[in-house]
This record gives sequence, structure tokens and C-alpha cells, in this order.
Amino acid sequence: MGLGLMESSADLDLFSLEEEVLRRAESLSAELVRWDSRLKKDLDSIIAAYRRSYREHARLVRVSDRQQAQLKRVMDELQEKTIHLESLNAALKVEIAQRRELEETLRRLASTDALTGVLTRGRLLELGEREMERMRRSGRPLTLALADIDHFKNINDTYGHAAGDEALKVFTTVCRNEVRAIDILGRFGGEEFVMLFPETDVEKAEEVGNRVRGLVEKQEICHGVNRFAMTVSIGLAAASPDDGSLEEPLHRADTALYVAKRGGRNRVVVA
Repeated sequence: MGLGLMESSADLDLFSLEEEVLRRAESLSAELVRWDSRLKKDLDSIIAAYRRSYREHARLVRVSDRQQAQLKRVMDELQEKTIHLESLNAALKVEIAQRRELEETLRRLASTDALTGVLTRGRLLELGEREMERMRRSGRPLTLALADIDHFKNINDTYGHAAGDEALKVFTTVCRNEVRAIDILGRFGGEEFVMLFPETDVEKAEEVGNRVRGLVEKQEICHGVNRFAMTVSIGLAAASPDDGSLEEPLHRADTALYVAKRGGRNRVVVA
């Protein structure tokens, strides 16, 4: 009358094994009625309680399975969204880098003359005002040079505007080679250029101006089959702590430049 489960339990899963236990217990209960009805009643109570427990356990397992499946779907969706977010972040980083590069390019274009590579007028005046403030605070000298290529219109009319552009580039190359890292060189307009010499008095700036003038005079500019030379006139002026802005020493340098032009050109004049 034993249950005899050991021989077959290895081939059954948990729920099937419990079903088999209940089936055999009920079979045993049916046999007990012939011997002891009271024992059968107790056994039936145990079987009923066990079946209720078994059914509740099965229900909870099914609920757990559904929750696990739902949790897996949520986790899969979360992982998919995470991958998508990472992709968006990577794209955003690329876009930010491109925008920064574009901003830097625009800033450089706004502050650098496209033809000669020196500072534009706006950037030149901005840095010049900073140097004026620094000069007022430190008491150190600041000298300005306003340079103008002589008879530049004749160069354009005779050899063409492309040749004039080449002349401007040759002039700025000479200037770059002569000024210091702290000096400021910019295109003021057309064929006019400004050099700012921080912590430099007029005498030393005049020496630089004369070196530039002499080197420019020696340049042979080649454009196609044409060969020509040029000269430059330079007006110098010292900035003063009493100057309200950069415009005042620039005006004095322009006056000195006018004197250099009237005096025969190819010369440096100090205001």
C-alpha cells in the first residue's frame, strides 16, 4: 500500500510530482474507508489542505512567471532606450564639437584679414584699446605706427589687382619678421596697416619702422611676367595716459604719415 514514488519521481517535475502524491493519497484514502472511517476523514482533511496549498503555490508561481516576463520586457525596453540615448549623446557630442569648430572658424574669420592673415580693423582696435588701458595702469610706453604703401593705386592700375594683393602680402610678411610676439599688426584699411608696440618708446619704434621701410624697398615682387618694387611711408606717435582712446594717438600717427607723404614718401616721420 506504499506510495511507491521513489521509482518514478526522477522523471516528474515538481507540480507533476505533487499531483501524483495527491492522486495516490486519494487512492489510499479510498482504501482506508474499509478499515477506519475516522482515519480516512483525517487523511481527507490533510489532502484537502495540501491541495489548497498546492493550488495557491501554483497560482503564485504563475503570477511570478508573468511578473518575470513583464520585468524582462521592461528591462529590454530600458536597455533599448539606453542604447538609443547613448547614440543620441554621441551624436550630440559630435554636433557640439562641430559647432565649436564652426564658432572658432567664424571668430578667426572675424578677427583675421583673409588676404594678409593679419588682424582685421575691428580686432586691431579692440586689442589697441586694451593696450591703452594697460599703458595707463603700468605707466609703460606704447607707440603706434601707421604705414601706407606708396602709390598703391598705380600698382593696381599698372599690374592689376592681383599684383596689388601680392604686394600687400609681401609687406605684411616683412612686418611679421620684424615685430615681436607682443606687438600687434593689423590691416587698418586698403593699403594702410597699423603696428602697436607695447612697452616701447618712440625711438625704438622708429628703429623698427626704418628697418621695415628699408626691407620693403628691397623687395622684388613677382607676379606673372611682371617684376616691380614698392616703398612705404610710416607715421609714428606715442600714446599718452591723457588720451581718451586709441583714436587720439592714431590721429597723431596719421598726421605724421601725411607729413611723410608730403615730404617725398619712403620715409618714417614721428609725430
